[in-house]
Amino acid sequence: MNTSRYRGTFWLPGELESTASGHIEITESGEITLEIQGDLSQDTENQGLAEEIDVICGQIADHPSGGSILLFKCLKTYSRFGQGGTFQKWFAHRALIGQAEEAEIEIPSTFTRVFLTLDGLAEFIGRPPSIVDNKNKLIRIDDLRFEAGVLYTDDWTARFEWTTQLVQTALTVNISRQPRISISLNNTLTLSQVLEDVVPIFECLITLARRDHARVLTVSVQSKEKHKPYEFIGAQLGTARTEKTKSPRGLLFHLGDIQDKTILHRLRDVFTQHRDFTAIFMSYERSPSPYIDDRVRASIVALAHLTWAFPDEVADATHITSSFMKLPLKVQSYLPSAGFLAIPSLANRLLTPAIRKRLRIGTAKELSTKVDIAFRWVCFREGEGLPGNELLRLNHQLTALLHLALLQAGGFAPSDAEARLIKSFTQLGF
Repeated sequence: MNTSRYRGTFWLPGELESTASGHIEITESGEITLEIQGDLSQDTENQGLAEEIDVICGQIADHPSGGSILLFKCLKTYSRFGQGGTFQKWFAHRALIGQAEEAEIEIPSTFTRVFLTLDGLAEFIGRPPSIVDNKNKLIRIDDLRFEAGVLYTDDWTARFEWTTQLVQTALTVNISRQPRISISLNNTLTLSQVLEDVVPIFECLITLARRDHARVLTVSVQSKEKHKPYEFIGAQLGTARTEKTKSPRGLLFHLGDIQDKTILHRLRDVFTQHRDFTAIFMSYERSPSPYIDDRVRASIVALAHLTWAFPDEVADATHITSSFMKLPLKVQSYLPSAGFLAIPSLANRLLTPAIRKRLRIGTAKELSTKVDIAFRWVCFREGEGLPGNELLRLNHQLTALLHLALLQAGGFAPSDAEARLIKSFTQLGF
């Protein structure tokens, strides 16, 4: 794993006169380690005793985003005192790096803009027009930033755009074009609010569109008082793939398909109003288990939590089999019983003749029986379970139904959602 090291000086907020020299190491996965010679505290009686520090400030050299850094939620992992002085090692949960003219960067408390890049963003928003005029051997400077589309909600305005960088040499001009999302917030938010309430919406949105995880690659935030953004560093960021980033399946929808404000708002609500579902759905998408038992369990639990979007199916218990009614109390620790009981009715709604044919499913009752048997086995080792190949097929079927349910919950008409899902089947199996 590649690790970058940057030397610098570090201090506590408001205590610039008491600095410690050292270096930070940032791994490719975003893990941040600070090693310093000395102690950050001016309190001689309590030096070396602090085990946790909310914020550590610093000035580092040679980082491309700037020389000022803020380390958040720092935990001391090692400390040594000897003839050579004090040596400490800290783990930082996250960091912001930016440019500042003064020695001590003012700690941003709230932000008004966010910039994101994600896997699959180029495919989602579409390629921009060329800025090169081959006929006249010119580059259209006015087109260095191209806006592909805008999404509005009451909380933010998101602009999907292409940015262009030109690197000129003696004989050539190299052109680099990158897609990004520029989000203007209607209310100022803290860094934690940005990471918990804004970033996941777009991660979930493009993950659903691709039927494959859209990793968040970069996050930058900008405060109202500052004109330059700060780059966020943390373990939740992904690393850019070296292979092609085109989704393994066809896109369920593109940016242009969700310009309808109703669809956008409903998709946003799906991923923000029910955090339990989003946490389960994204935890599986971010790091799918190699074990089929874990995959089936995650698919069933996510589908059970999504039934909240279909109140008629939750209220309709006519298709529930007797085996579903004999749920052990242990189920309560995994999922809402009402949601689990609603799976047969939800399956009955989703399983049109075309979907049953593509997924090779008989009836909703047959599927529900398999779900019941599989869930009892993978969670509690009750019963005999299903053969491995049937578990694998069941997981494919449940994943497809989960995506279909998400499209319908997001406002796509049932026939439109069905057509989009079947089109993705045509391109690569399930």
